[in-house]
Amino acid sequence: MTRVPSVTPAQLSALLDAGERLVLVDVRTDEEYATFHARGAVHVPLDTFSWEELQRTIRAHGHPDSEPVYILCQHGTRASRACEQALREGADRVHVVAGGTVAWAQEGLPVVQGPHPDGD
Repeated sequence: MTRVPSVTPAQLSALLDAGERLVLVDVRTDEEYATFHARGAVHVPLDTFSWEELQRTIRAHGHPDSEPVYILCQHGTRASRACEQALREGADRVHVVAGGTVAWAQEGLPVVQGPHPDGD
């Protein structure tokens, strides 16, 4: 098992506030992402995730391949799996956002809200 570097949402927010150029990636399902996600997060569901697919998506969103990648999911487990996979496939600048989207929202960091699954 590869040791995956991680940051807290607060640490990531400080990097963003300092003007750090980076890519935030959400690997949750389409439904989870549509309900709410961290503002600015690029969506690459874990079931289609590969380092190659991630790089293609990053470029499509106007990010250079050289930017560090910070991956989140709901709480952190799927993001860790995605980071481990990316590292095995040749990535070198990937990090898990500890606590995932839930921790991001609990920190009061910006999220995009979508419709609730029950239609409310």
